[in-house]
Amino acid sequence: MVYLRNGLMTTGGVAGLSPFVTVELTPSWVLRPALFFGRSTERITTHSGDEGSVLSHLGARTDICRRIPGNYTERRGLEADLCAGVEAGIVTPTTVVNQKAGRVGAGPAVSMRGELGGGVALELRALLGANLVQYASVATPLVFGSAELGVSVRFR
Repeated sequence: MVYLRNGLMTTGGVAGLSPFVTVELTPSWVLRPALFFGRSTERITTHSGDEGSVLSHLGARTDICRRIPGNYTERRGLEADLCAGVEAGIVTPTTVVNQKAGRVGAGPAVSMRGELGGGVALELRALLGANLVQYASVATPLVFGSAELGVSVRFR
C-alpha cells in the first residue's frame, strides 16, 4: 500500500509505503499485520521556532478484521473489511542524531477490496486513531487519520 497520514505531528503529514499480509482465521475473520515506512511531507518546526528536519516514520500495525463479502461469485466483485487495530512506531528527525520519539496508536479501519482478476485486487483503506503517547519534542494531535491505496495478490 501507499499511504498518506495526517495527525502524527502538528503540521504536514507523512507519506510512505505499507506492506501487509492478510491471514484468514475463519471464513469471515482475518488478521492483518502491516509495516510502514514513510517521511514527513514538510519540515517540522522546533519549540524554539527554528525550522527542523524531515521526519522518518517507521512502525507496525495489526488489525483484526471482520470480512464482509459482496453478493458476488466468490473471488469476484467487492469485499469490505471492518477492522480494529493497534500500532506502534518511531518518529525520527533526519538531521538530529539520537532524537527519536516513540508512538502508540489505536483505532478503527475499513478496507474495500475489488478483484481485478487472476487473484489481483485493488484495495482502498482508511483508518482513524488516537495517539496514545505524545512526542517529547513535538506537540502531537490526539487524533490521526490515514488513507491508503494499494494492490494485493491472493496466493490460494
